[in-house]
Amino acid sequence: MEVIKQQNIKIIFFMKIYKIKFYLICIFLFVHSSISSQNLKKADDFFKNKNFKEAYLEYERIIFSTKNNEEKILCKLKKANCYKQLGEFEKAQKTLENLNLKNLDDSLKIKIFYEIALCSYLNGDFKNAENQFLQMNFFIKDKKVLEKYYILQILNYNQLGKWKKAKEIFLLYANEKINKEFLISNINEIYDEKNFPKIKSTKRAYYLSMFIPGSGQIYAGYFKEGILSFIFHISSISLGIWEITLKNYFTSYVLGAGLLQKFYFGNLRRAEYLTEKHNYLKLKKFNENLKILIFKMKNH
Repeated sequence: MEVIKQQNIKIIFFMKIYKIKFYLICIFLFVHSSISSQNLKKADDFFKNKNFKEAYLEYERIIFSTKNNEEKILCKLKKANCYKQLGEFEKAQKTLENLNLKNLDDSLKIKIFYEIALCSYLNGDFKNAENQFLQMNFFIKDKKVLEKYYILQILNYNQLGKWKKAKEIFLLYANEKINKEFLISNINEIYDEKNFPKIKSTKRAYYLSMFIPGSGQIYAGYFKEGILSFIFHISSISLGIWEITLKNYFTSYVLGAGLLQKFYFGNLRRAEYLTEKHNYLKLKKFNENLKILIFKMKNH
C-alpha cells in the first residue's frame, strides 16, 4: 500500500509539472502571437501612411521572427508591395523568390504567382513573368478567374514579341464583353502583321559597330549619330597616323590610340543602348494603342 501511495504521489507530481509546462507554453504562444500581431499592425499603419521604408523594415522583422510559413509569405507579399511603391521593382521581385508553397491553399498560390509576374514585368524580366502565368494557368481551371489576369499577360507577351499568343488571350478577354464584335474587329486590326513593331537585334547592332563604327547606330535608326561616330573614329586614326609621320610617337599613342579606344568601346555600348531604346519606344507606342482599347473594354 505504501508503494502504491508513493507511486500516486509521483504521478500527481509529474502531472503538476506537465500542467505548469503546458500553461507556460500557452502563455509564450499568446505573448508571441500578441507581439506578432502588434508588429503587423504597426507595419500596416506605416504602409497606410505611405512610410514604405519603415513598413518594409517591420515586415522584415516579422519574417525573421515568425515560424509560421503562411504568415511569413503574407509579410513577404506586403514587403514586396512596399518596394513596388518605392519603384524598386528588382528588390520586389527578389523578395518573392524561393517561397515555400507547400500546404498553401490555391487562392494564395495564385496570388503569389500573379505578384511575382507583376514584379517581374515591372522589372523588365518578361520571361520570368511568362513562367509565372504558365503556372497560374495550370492551377486555375475557371476562365472567369483567369480573366482578371489577362491584361498583364497581353502586355507581357507583347514585350516578348509573341504577338499571336497576346492576340489569342485578347480575343478570350473580348469574348466576355457585350460589344465583342466591335472589340474583336479592333483587335484583329491592331494585331495585323503590318502593324507589329519592328524590333531590332541588339547583337546585330553590336557586331555592325564592331566592324564599321557608327553602323550600329544607323541600324538602330539614329543616322546622324552613326555618321558622327564614324567621323570621330576616322579622325582618331588620321590623328594617330599624322603624329607618327611627325615622329611624335608618344602623342600618337595618347591622342590617336587613346581616343580611338575610348570612341570604339563607347560606340559598341551606344549601339546596343540605342537599339534597346528603339525597341522600347516602338513597343511603348504599340502598347499605348492596346491600353486605349483595354480602357474601352473595361467600360463596357
